Amino acid sequence: MKVSLYALMENVIKPVIGDFLTKALTTMDFFHHETHEGRAFNLTGTITLPAGGVYEILIITPDTTRWIHLDSLSAESDASLTATLYVDSSRTDASGNRLTPSNRDFNSANTTVATLCHTPGGSGDGTQKWSKTVAADHPLSDGASVQGSARKEWILKQNSAHLIKFEGAENDVINYELDWYEHQPD
Repeated sequence: MKVSLYALMENVIKPVIGDFLTKALTTMDFFHHETHEGRAFNLTGTITLPAGGVYEILIITPDTTRWIHLDSLSAESDASLTATLYVDSSRTDASGNRLTPSNRDFNSANTTVATLCHTPGGSGDGTQKWSKTVAADHPLSDGASVQGSARKEWILKQNSAHLIKFEGAENDVINYELDWYEHQPD
């Protein structure tokens, strides 16, 4: 018996595609879908901190319903490292220090709706939402990157500033990575 499934997509009825061999219905997780839509972004960097130094990244979200889903915050250092995430920061954009993330779909010209910079101006970190400290040469992760399983993503507050602080203990070399997608709810 042949069963066909159809769905209304973009006001057109289209067949739902399944696995060619088994005919099983196939699905993809939302991050993967947003990557294909050109709405997934990545920011990586390598920094060297002096003893007791701090590196800060400010993420300013616009007043729209295209929300940023921070899927992964990870870092690694050759010395102990603390990463902290704050919301409702009163820190300000330093336009000369802008950071440019990559779109995960290299065929897409879409850019992020967020404004990102390092070494922001002003003061007032905001409300701490997450913090983690790891020993030297141990990866620091928010637990979000669990290959294909449930994610621990954060939906960043719209029209707000979010501060990420990396604090080292010694002369640290830190590699960091942020992954997010942007979704406008129906």
